Amino acid sequence: MTENATPSLPAKIISLAFFVVLAAGSLLWAGISIVSLYRQLHFHEAIVAFDKGAMYMLGVGIGLLLLVGGGILQGLLGREPDAAVKKIFKWGIVFSLTLMIALPQLAHYWVDYSAKTQKYEICHEAGYQWLMYRKIYYAGSRDSCNRLIQDKVTRIRS
Repeated sequence: MTENATPSLPAKIISLAFFVVLAAGSLLWAGISIVSLYRQLHFHEAIVAFDKGAMYMLGVGIGLLLLVGGGILQGLLGREPDAAVKKIFKWGIVFSLTLMIALPQLAHYWVDYSAKTQKYEICHEAGYQWLMYRKIYYAGSRDSCNRLIQDKVTRIRS
């Protein structure tokens, strides 16, 4: 015999709050990275830092917001979504997954093209990658790249 025990109201609120924080953090990380990247390229700064990992976070954040919306609707309000709401959730999830997969690749292509058009060179030694997370530095001069490499060596030794 199985019983369907429903979580308590505090457990539901804590769970939703957790996902709200994750969604906000994901969207904030993506937003700050996108604005910073645009500013660096627009104002021709000596160094352009492209955080490819942060580009995944836009799709993640949207997906988490949809999860929160569903949690509020079903978990807190106890309502079953109607056909229109289910359609919004379905297409929203498809959109967020597509964005999560496509945006980092498209952004990487755009940044690489824009940086090379503005005479930046990739500073391979300063960048790093861990699984899907990758940070690529473009330097306007060899001196800027050398400073980045020196900073990286200093951080590693510390």
